[in-house]
Amino acid sequence: MRQVHVGMLCLLGDVLRHPDTTLPRGYLYGFNVTGIIQPSGVLRPKPPSGTEQTFWLNHAVTMRTNDSWADNLAHDVSCQAKAASGTHLKLLKQTWQLTEAEVQAGYSGAGMSLTQLRTKYGRGVHMRCRVLRRHGVRQGQKQKKDASGNNITQSDGSPLMVDKIRMIDDSKRSLSNSMIQRCCETIAPCRFTYLAYVADELVTQCAAQHKVVPQLVFSLDDMK
Repeated sequence: MRQVHVGMLCLLGDVLRHPDTTLPRGYLYGFNVTGIIQPSGVLRPKPPSGTEQTFWLNHAVTMRTNDSWADNLAHDVSCQAKAASGTHLKLLKQTWQLTEAEVQAGYSGAGMSLTQLRTKYGRGVHMRCRVLRRHGVRQGQKQKKDASGNNITQSDGSPLMVDKIRMIDDSKRSLSNSMIQRCCETIAPCRFTYLAYVADELVTQCAAQHKVVPQLVFSLDDMK
């Protein structure tokens, strides 16, 4: 749960009548990401296809391939890393550095070799985990920050820019999304016009209270 105050989360959930009453418990015991994912009551309902019996059959078949999938994936990643050069090699190194930063921040566990993975989670048809391939995607640039989260500038006062890398854990290719989790909700993000509505309401409220409209800053970062 890191820095999450679970008691305060319970209080806020009661006061706001938040539909996801199991959210605080998830911070204490973990969130279920495989099997049947119970509805939160927050996202848009989307009935799953097929029966639960069919789902569990496909789940079992997929999980029996965990070891061979991990072995093939480790081989592919190793071969592609050895063959990488130029901008692709740079992107691989940046992805690894960002992953190490997540480990240091407590967002991820430490990395393991394939041998360590098998020691911890079993081997062959008894392996109990489904590994995901991680890769990075460049999404323009952003201003570099120091360890405290403050923006870093150059000697002339201009911002020091670095590549913005989005980390992707490929649950589609591993069949995790389609075969080992059964969801009855889907993400329903707000439309792009929502930002305009917020800005318009802020201007209206400031005008009514004779206040200066503050600068609005919108971000697309969805993790931090």
